[in-house]
Amino acid sequence: KNVQIIDLAETPVGAVRPNRKMNLAIAGALGLMLGTFLIFLMEYLNHTIKSERDVERHLGLNILGEIPVFEGEERGAQGGSVRKKNR
Repeated sequence: KNVQIIDLAETPVGAVRPNRKMNLAIAGALGLMLGTFLIFLMEYLNHTIKSERDVERHLGLNILGEIPVFEGEERGAQGGSVRKKNR
C-alpha cells in the first residue's frame, strides 16, 4: 500500500562506454602527482654525503685533500699516452 512508481525505467538507446578522454586525463594527472611525490620522498630520504661541505657539517671533520674529477681524454693529455683496450 505504501509503494509508488516515481519514474518508469527507460531502455538505453546506445551502448554505454567508458569515457576514454576523461580516464586518460585523470590517469595522467594522478601519474604526475604520484611521480612528483615519489621524487620528493626519495630526495628527502637520501642522506648521502655529496660535497666537502656535507663532511664538515655532519661529521665535524676537516678536509685535508680532494681527488679531482677527470673528464674524458683530459687525464691522458698531460704527457702520457692513453691506450685503449681492444675487445
